[in-house]
Amino acid sequence: MAQDKPVVGNKHMHLDINGPLGKIHPIVHALSSELRLQIIRRLGARSMNVGELSAALDVPMSTVSLNLSVLEKAGLVNGEAQAGARGTMKLCSRMTDLITINLAIAEDRPNYVGEVRMPVGYYSMAGEIRPTCGLAGPERIIGGYDNPMAFFLPEHFGAQLIWFREGFLEYCFPTMPFYGILLTSIEISFEACSEAVNYRPEWPSDISMAINGVKIGSWLSPGDLGGRRGLLNPKWWSDSSTQFGHLVTWRVDEEGSYVDHARISDVKLSDLRLDVGNHFTLRIGVDASAAHVGGMNLFGSEFGDFKQDILLRYTYR
Repeated sequence: MAQDKPVVGNKHMHLDINGPLGKIHPIVHALSSELRLQIIRRLGARSMNVGELSAALDVPMSTVSLNLSVLEKAGLVNGEAQAGARGTMKLCSRMTDLITINLAIAEDRPNYVGEVRMPVGYYSMAGEIRPTCGLAGPERIIGGYDNPMAFFLPEHFGAQLIWFREGFLEYCFPTMPFYGILLTSIEISFEACSEAVNYRPEWPSDISMAINGVKIGSWLSPGDLGGRRGLLNPKWWSDSSTQFGHLVTWRVDEEGSYVDHARISDVKLSDLRLDVGNHFTLRIGVDASAAHVGGMNLFGSEFGDFKQDILLRYTYR
């Protein structure tokens, strides 16, 4: 994914020649002046106002102000207006300690894969939950059956199976692994099925997913699966309840979005704004307005057939 702007994290700015070249030009221009380099050096020790910089560098304040504007435009310096003895004065701070520029052409670089795993109970928000619903940990039900308030108990972090008829769960994934790399695709996989009373193989449900508020699309779950025990289910779990699900993989790349290789929408990687902020949100749920409101079971690594939590896999150059 081409970067729309320099990536800054921990005062590290990463630039990529495969992105818009207009984003690199202001940085190179800002660093091409001896005076601007001196300003950056002075601001490395502490914040200074325009008058202090003018005195330290022995140049007119107007010259300092002009060069600070160039540095601010490049994102290297931040200026904040503060009240002073003679009116308003701009206090300047250095924003970046390290700059890297990737000069390798994307076609010349191999692809690499990274992973982030998220336990199903580690959601940051549960919304519009409607019964039937509940959470199960390795040893017991959490907060009782059909109680939406149970989704807000501290014990929800230990959930290994979560189910509801309507609503959504939202997870926060860190963007830190994405800093300084050129993403080419992301994949998110988890085990899931529909939600009926007990279980019902023919019980369709539209399970949707959104990233940073952008809806990727929906997967039509054929039913709520049972009839045999899930390979990982604890002994206390009832044989008459939901037992296992399908391992579903959602993929977004530079061409569009897919579920298990079937195209579901035109949403592209660049639409998701994964290069903004320190995290992105992943929302999984069943919309009340969906064509098939058949609920959802979401399995963790200790329930169902597949020993994995929510898995984010990203490919990069």
